[in-house]
Amino acid sequence: MLTEIELHGLSPRAHAIMLHTTASCDPKKSFTSAGPDLSFEPTTLHGFLVKGGPRAGDLPNQFAAGDGTLHASTITNAFTLGNGKKLIFDRDGASIIVNARGDDYTTQPDGGAGPRIACGTIIRNVAPGGRKGAPRRKHT
Repeated sequence: MLTEIELHGLSPRAHAIMLHTTASCDPKKSFTSAGPDLSFEPTTLHGFLVKGGPRAGDLPNQFAAGDGTLHASTITNAFTLGNGKKLIFDRDGASIIVNARGDDYTTQPDGGAGPRIACGTIIRNVAPGGRKGAPRRKHT
């Protein structure tokens, strides 16, 4: 799965980017409405450097340039937009969260990445007639 990310207005530094369990981005709740990191196994720990990790929603840190822009591509087989056990589209969708700082890949539950500063929902778009279309992203 190739994930492309383009953001503006960030602090120039590393930022943690993770998928979360719910397609909800309420800024009044500091985006905590997006739920915890996406995980298909409840015992899986957060972080690439932790025994028993990473969770399906853990993505590598991405870096914002001096002008606050971030354009990145990352590849993972930890989840899918298609069919199967690793499908992220359940009844309440999923979200992608950007944190204020980079992920240290070890600290539980969020890599010490600081507050959630941006959120986008990921939902499956169902075309007229019931045909499933491409995923639709809603940015907040």
